[in-house]
Formats: sequence, C-alpha cells, structure tokens
Amino acid sequence: MMTLEQIKQRLAPMNLKAVAAQCGVHYNAIYRMMNGGTEPKYSTVQKVSAWLEQQDKDAQ
Repeated sequence: MMTLEQIKQRLAPMNLKAVAAQCGVHYNAIYRMMNGGTEPKYSTVQKVSAWLEQQDKDAQ
C-alpha cells in the first residue's frame, strides 16, 4: 500500500472527480485528503492506493 504522500503526488495531475468515481470513493473525501482538510479514513487511503497500483499494472 502506498503512503499518503505518495498518493497525493500521484493524484496531483489527475481529475479528482474521475478518480473518485473509479475508486468508489466520494469526491469530497479525495478533495479533503488532497487539501489537508481532515485525516482520511484508512479505507479511503486503501481504496485509492489499490486503484493507483492497479493503474500501474494495467500500464505495463
């Protein structure tokens, strides 16, 4: 699983609404995670990390 900082770096250039829809996470949760509004739930970090790792596998 990726760290929160790694996730933020990877998500920075992406469309957060599209990411949220594909991850099954509410857009507001990702927005707050990216902008430091609140500490994200572990389940949110887990879902986004898994999605990013799957994107890496699909790209290979």
